[in-house]
Amino acid sequence: MLQLQKATSELAKTLAEVLESHIKERRGLHSAVLQYLHSNLSTSTATDVFTVPTHEAIRKFIRRLVTRLETTAADDTQSTSTTSATSAASEDDRATEDNQSSESPAMTVEEQMEAAMRQAREVFPSTAQTSLKPQDVSRKIDASIKAEMAVFDSSGQRGRMMEQAYQYLLSVPPTSVEAERAFSAAGVLCTKLRSRLGDDTLDSLAFLRSYYQSAR
Repeated sequence: MLQLQKATSELAKTLAEVLESHIKERRGLHSAVLQYLHSNLSTSTATDVFTVPTHEAIRKFIRRLVTRLETTAADDTQSTSTTSATSAASEDDRATEDNQSSESPAMTVEEQMEAAMRQAREVFPSTAQTSLKPQDVSRKIDASIKAEMAVFDSSGQRGRMMEQAYQYLLSVPPTSVEAERAFSAAGVLCTKLRSRLGDDTLDSLAFLRSYYQSAR
């Protein structure tokens, strides 16, 4: 961007303007927070194009992200535990049935389902009785993130939650699908017979083509 802006040619000026407008259109909160988490000097080196959100916006984003990740991990752990307990219960039921097969008739499917659900309720108590209120959890997470951000701004060391959010954002792969799709659509419109279409005309035609395809 800086090299294009320093150049004096008309082509470089046009490329810089187009690149700046496309970056501003596509640069979301995820990439801005990743820029902040990458270095504690990002706020001082931010530009009009590569802006850094306020600390309040960054804190809310990290809180939502960490809460979502921890909830998913807890659900996976509970699902694994439920599967293990169900397997153990099934083995116990089979053993009991084998021992009682000569004395009493086998349980019906309905009775087996009721027994399994009753055992699951006994093994796994309701989370509403053991967990904190959502407001208290949100306040604790906010306080932890605020403390971690203060340490990060002064020393550049990321805490547990900030490191977790940073690693998660790094896992999002970059892609050129959007650019390839635009080139493909432009190639359908700009052919050998229509090779002298202007940029504005081609842009308008590509927009109309995308609009009518999505309206079907």
